Amino acid sequence: MVNSLIDGINSVIAEPFYAINSALDGIRGAEIMNWYPFEWLPSISIPEIPKLAQGTVVPANYGEFMAILGDNKRETEIVSPLSTIEKAVQNAMQKNGGNFPKEIILNVYLSKNSSAFSREIIKIVDDDRRRRGG
Repeated sequence: MVNSLIDGINSVIAEPFYAINSALDGIRGAEIMNWYPFEWLPSISIPEIPKLAQGTVVPANYGEFMAILGDNKRETEIVSPLSTIEKAVQNAMQKNGGNFPKEIILNVYLSKNSSAFSREIIKIVDDDRRRRGG
């Protein structure tokens, strides 16, 4: 719901920038005796309010983006580089002698708009069933 509101605000913010860039396109196209004296004028980039994240994996060198932390009321969140999490898992395995239960319970929270994620989960489960012959 908040992200939909942000989309609406971003649309309102973008309108004057579209008009300005359209005017700049006209100025850039002005010709004086086969010479375009204003072709160097750049377009103005349209600012956007970032949407609220719903959890993600951020690839290295992805670029900076804003995040709001501490808004999850259901559970604790971890914000950490992958290497730190891998090291923590290795340490936990060493402390436990490498013994982990054969079954791990995984709770996954999906939003209404997560059909792509749902398809991937179904594919993983189906592939695992085929691999196991079940």
